[in-house]
Amino acid sequence: MHAVHPLLPLVGVDAAEGFAAREEFSWHDVVWDVLTAGIGVYYWTLRREYASMVAGPVMFEDLLERQRLAKFEAAAKLSDVRRQAAVELARSEKRFRLAFEHAPIGIALISLNQKSPGRVLRANSAFYTLLGRPPTELAACNILDFTVPEDLPAARRRLRQMLAGEVTAYADSRRFLHADGQVVWTSMTSAVVADDHGSPLYLVAQFEDITARREAEQLLTRQAMHDGLTGLPNRVLLMDRISHALSRAHRRSTGVAVLFVDVDSFKTVNDTLGHAAGDLLLIEVGHRLTAIGRDDDTVARLAGDEFVVLCEDVPHRAAAEDIARRLLTGLERPYQIGREVYRTSASLGIALSGAGSTAAGLLENADLAMYRAKEAGRGQYRVYDKNLRASRDHRLRTEKELRHGIDNGQLRILCQPVINLASGTMACVEALVRWAHPDRGLLTPAEFLDVAETTGLIIPLGRWMIAEACREIAAWQRNDPDTAPAHVSVNLSAVELAAPGTVDVIAQALHDAGLRAQALWVELTESSLLDANSANISTVRQLRAMGIRIALDDFGTGYSSLTNLKRFPVDVVKIDKSFVAGLGTDTEDTAIITAVVGLAHALGLATTAEGVENTAQRDHLHRLGCTHAQGYLYSPPATIPELTGLAASLKDRDASEPLR
Repeated sequence: MHAVHPLLPLVGVDAAEGFAAREEFSWHDVVWDVLTAGIGVYYWTLRREYASMVAGPVMFEDLLERQRLAKFEAAAKLSDVRRQAAVELARSEKRFRLAFEHAPIGIALISLNQKSPGRVLRANSAFYTLLGRPPTELAACNILDFTVPEDLPAARRRLRQMLAGEVTAYADSRRFLHADGQVVWTSMTSAVVADDHGSPLYLVAQFEDITARREAEQLLTRQAMHDGLTGLPNRVLLMDRISHALSRAHRRSTGVAVLFVDVDSFKTVNDTLGHAAGDLLLIEVGHRLTAIGRDDDTVARLAGDEFVVLCEDVPHRAAAEDIARRLLTGLERPYQIGREVYRTSASLGIALSGAGSTAAGLLENADLAMYRAKEAGRGQYRVYDKNLRASRDHRLRTEKELRHGIDNGQLRILCQPVINLASGTMACVEALVRWAHPDRGLLTPAEFLDVAETTGLIIPLGRWMIAEACREIAAWQRNDPDTAPAHVSVNLSAVELAAPGTVDVIAQALHDAGLRAQALWVELTESSLLDANSANISTVRQLRAMGIRIALDDFGTGYSSLTNLKRFPVDVVKIDKSFVAGLGTDTEDTAIITAVVGLAHALGLATTAEGVENTAQRDHLHRLGCTHAQGYLYSPPATIPELTGLAASLKDRDASEPLR
C-alpha cells in the first residue's frame, strides 16, 4: 500500500485518483516533486477536473531546465577532459624532449622537402657528439655534407627513393666524417614521417656509433686473412686472390704466374742468431719481395720461410722467369740483422696458368717446382712442367711403399770396410741401408732416402738401422773375434739428430745387442752440425760422453771451414770422394786434402778418405798422414758373410808389407 502524500487534498485529488495519475503518466515523479516543493499552492483554485492537465506544462519547463543543466555539465566535463589531455600532451612532449635530447644514440630529423632534401632540421646532443660538430655548424647543413665519398651514391639513392615514396623505412650502415677527419661508422635506422595525404615531410633517423665494433671486426678479419709477423696476406687470402686472378685472366685472355719462394738455410739463422733475428729476416724478405715485385703483384707468406708472389697479366714464360731472376737477385743482398750482417739466398718455383687451372693446382705446382729448384742447389728457380707432376707421383708412391717396406722387413744392411792405412787391417765397417723392393729389386739409398727424410720415415728407418747394425756387428765379433772389425759406423741424419729420444734409442740398441758404446761410430754431415741448435749439439756431446765416436761425414761439401774442425765435437773427419778423385792430378783437390789432414792431425782427429779406387790414391793418402781409407779399391758394400774372407786376408797380411 503506497503512502498518501499530505498535500493531495489541497488540489482536489483523492488517494485513488492520485495513484491512477501516477500510473497513467510516466512523468508523475516530476509533478510530485514540484508539488512537494510548495509550487502546488498556485493551483488551489483549479477544478478537480483540470488536475490531470496541470502536470504537462510543469514537466515541460522542468525538462528544458534539465537539458540546460546537462549541456552545462557536458561542457564542463569536456573542458576538463581537454584540460587533462593538454596536461598529458605537455607531459608526453616533455618526456619525448628528454628522451630525444638525452638518448645515448644520435637522433636527427632530416628534411624531405623537395627543395632541400637531406637538410638537418633538428638533432640531439648525441648526434652532435657523433660528428664532433656544434649545433650552429649543423643548423644549415645537409646530412650528405658529412657522408664519406664512398657512401654518397647509396645515400643519394635512398633520399630519392624516400622523396618518391618508394621507401618508408630502412636500416643500413653509414660512414660519416668526424670534425677531426676520422671516419665514424654508424648503424643508421630511418623512418619517413608523412602528412595526411601521404606526402613525405621529414625523416626520423637514429645513428648508433659502431666504429669500435667495426674496427674490431676489421682487425679480426685482417688477422684471419693476414700473417701476424709480416702483415702480408696469408694462405686464405692468397687462395682467394689467385681464384679472382684466374677469373680475370680468363676474361682478358692473359696469364697468371704463381712464384713459390723458400728462403735457403733459414733454420741456420734461427739456431745461430736466435728466433728474434729469424723473425727480422722474414720481415725483411717480405719487404724486399714487395718492393721488387710489380705494384699489382700480391706477396703472401704461407708459413715459416715460405712466401708466394702472385703475378697477373703475365704474357709468357719468359716474363715470369724475368720476375723470378729479379726476386732472387734482390734476396741475395746482405741483410742487416741487429749487429750482424747475414747473407742468404732463396729457391723459387714457377707455375703458369693454363686451361682449367685452379688456385690449389697452381700453388701445388709452384711448390713442386720450388722443391726441384732446391734439389738443384741454392739460389735457383725452376718452372713447373708435367714431368714434375710425374716425379711427385713417383715420390708419393715411393713413400707409401717404403712405409710398407719398413713395417714388413724389406730393409737390408750392407757394409763397406774402412781400412787402417798404417796396418792395412779392417778397422771399421760402415753400415749402409738397402731396400729389397719386391718389384724393383735391391734399391740404394739414392732411390729412397730423400723421400724418407722429407716425409719423416727416416726416423723409423734410422732406428731400425742402428739396432740392426749393432746386432750384426756384435754377432760377428762373438762368432769370429779374430777377423771382426772393432767398430761399426752408422749415419745419423739431421732429422734423426733433432728427434727427441735419440740418445735413448742408441743406448737401447747397444744394450740389446750387447755391444760396447766404444764400438759404435756415428756419422753426421757437416751441414747437419752447422744447422744444429744447442739441443742437437747437446745430443752429440751426450753420445761422446757414452764413449761413441763422432765422425764428420762428407767434409768439404758444405759450408766448409777448417775452423769448424775445432768447433765441432768430432773424433773423425771423413774427406769427401770428390776431392779424393782429384788427388795427385788436381792441384786444388790435393791442396785441400793436405790442409784437412794436416789440421786434423794437429787437433788429434782421425781422417778417413772416401772413394779410394786405386793404389796411387791410397799411397798418396798414406804419405800425407791420412789414417783411414774407404772405397772400391778394397770392397764395394757387401754382406758381413761376404766381408769375412776379406777381413781374414787383411789380418794375415804382414804389416811391414808395402801398401799397393
